[in-house]
Amino acid sequence: MQIPAFSFLRNARVALSFLVVGILAIIALVYWPVWHAGFVWDDKSTFLDTASLRSSDWWRYLLGGVENWVNYFRPLVLALYSVEIRLFHAAPMPLHLVSLALHLANTTLVGMLALQLQRDTTTLRPYLAALSMLVYGLHPALVEPVVWISCQYDLVATLFVLLALWLNLAIVRTIPRALAVASCFFLAACAKESAACLPLLLMLFDAAALTGVHPDRDALQRLWRRQGLVYAGVLAAGIAYLALRDFALGHLVKPIGGEHLFSIQHFQKICYTYLSYWRIGLWPMVGLGPLHIVDAERFAQFDVAMLGIDVASVLIASAGFASFLKGRPIGAFILAFSLALTPVLNIVPTLFVESLYHERYAMLAIAMGAAWLPAVVSAALRRTAGLRLLRAVLALVVAGWLVLAVFNIRATIPMWSDELNLWQWALRQNPDSIVVKDHLLSEYMRRGDYAPARALASSLLDDKRRCANCLLNIANLSLLYGDSKNAAKALARIRNEGMELLYEPRLRQGFMVATGELEEMKGATADAESSFRDAIAADPHDPLAAEQLAYFLARQGRLPEAQAAADKAIELYAPAERDVHRKSLDDFINAAKLRR
Repeated sequence: MQIPAFSFLRNARVALSFLVVGILAIIALVYWPVWHAGFVWDDKSTFLDTASLRSSDWWRYLLGGVENWVNYFRPLVLALYSVEIRLFHAAPMPLHLVSLALHLANTTLVGMLALQLQRDTTTLRPYLAALSMLVYGLHPALVEPVVWISCQYDLVATLFVLLALWLNLAIVRTIPRALAVASCFFLAACAKESAACLPLLLMLFDAAALTGVHPDRDALQRLWRRQGLVYAGVLAAGIAYLALRDFALGHLVKPIGGEHLFSIQHFQKICYTYLSYWRIGLWPMVGLGPLHIVDAERFAQFDVAMLGIDVASVLIASAGFASFLKGRPIGAFILAFSLALTPVLNIVPTLFVESLYHERYAMLAIAMGAAWLPAVVSAALRRTAGLRLLRAVLALVVAGWLVLAVFNIRATIPMWSDELNLWQWALRQNPDSIVVKDHLLSEYMRRGDYAPARALASSLLDDKRRCANCLLNIANLSLLYGDSKNAAKALARIRNEGMELLYEPRLRQGFMVATGELEEMKGATADAESSFRDAIAADPHDPLAAEQLAYFLARQGRLPEAQAAADKAIELYAPAERDVHRKSLDDFINAAKLRR
């Protein structure tokens, strides 16, 4: 005999499952153009320009990083990259689909967390959770982390933070809950340092159970009995992570930048960043881009505009805290969004050369806001029970936001799908940025589009601002055209001004290769060979230096050595790129044989 109550419950779960699948299908459909997206920005250095994660000793790079990172320690995602490289041979399409799958998983977790956070048990509960999934899954600010493969650090860290928060609410037994949350915290931290905000979020979610009633001593004691072991597990996981980080890097954090921690300038930078992320979270329809360059001198001024930003930031945080103490969901919404931002608010003075903030850094904060959104909406619906017109207006606003979000995503995906589109877009937003011009010059050269490359290189050579990579690009372009004078001038400026050579291994190696080409052009073949071999020794997994050595040896008539160097260089390239480079090297070596 079928019991009606259980039948209803089963049917409700089936309906909810179909609703979730439908929402995920919509999000996947909106993002489906990533199928055709390519590698951009750091993708090329991670997946194409080095064989570190394809080599037999790939595991050595999990702790130290493929870029000799100073303060980054992200072994979990580096391991994921190594698996993806082996499975998909560094082809961009399946890597993009992995990012999309991670985004869909995070969207599902946001919905599951939203269900747990709602106190009401009305029939609207699953639909409000579905709304949170739509808001998160279709948030335009997340185009950057979904389409840019190198943001899998952010996606995986967000995944484990969300999973930890959900498991903390869902698991009843204390020991399994403590083990699950602690494990998620450790894995999230090994994905990206931004997971440091998880303990704060955990305490906020636990404290939310006390809101609405006076948090007396008995209530706090009950919370401690329930969560004391969880907090101990999180502390142990944090200590284990810090020990592993110190072992791998040789330090916990190496300070970069000389800004004072306690200064008006630093405080105003924090407030500006905080308000910028609120703008991104609430209205991301404008202002998106790969870089957000802000003049640091702005924060040294104490004018009306900066005062307004400071006051607005303090008021938002204060209002959130006050509302939270009164048991209002809007308070938890504001505090959760704010706490998720703590690792990226420039609270610890850090030198951000390229950008003050990024859309990808708001991912976890957006997830927190979306998870608490149903509770906020539910409270608003209770307060506006008799105001049907107001409810209709709010529904239209939400629907309009989602429609604009879809159009925004579709317009932004092409920008993040192609390197040239990306930096032309960035240049329109930052027409005076030397960093953007450098990236654009690199892409022109990679495509063999030398007319705009030479024009851009000429303007950059006259620019007195420091940019070692710009000068290296100029030197390489000059060498391509046999212009030893400008090549020597650019390399000399790098040598005289290039402090970056001390902590940028890839730049240092590129400098060695360009120096070798210039020395060969001047007839100093012994010095040239030494420079090429030094470049190979600096990073044996980089194919460029080995390839240039092969060309050099072929030009010197040392054909067996050239062939051996060519074979080694080909092995270092990604499988999809090997045929092109093999043909070029074989043609060059065969032509050298005919000249003998």
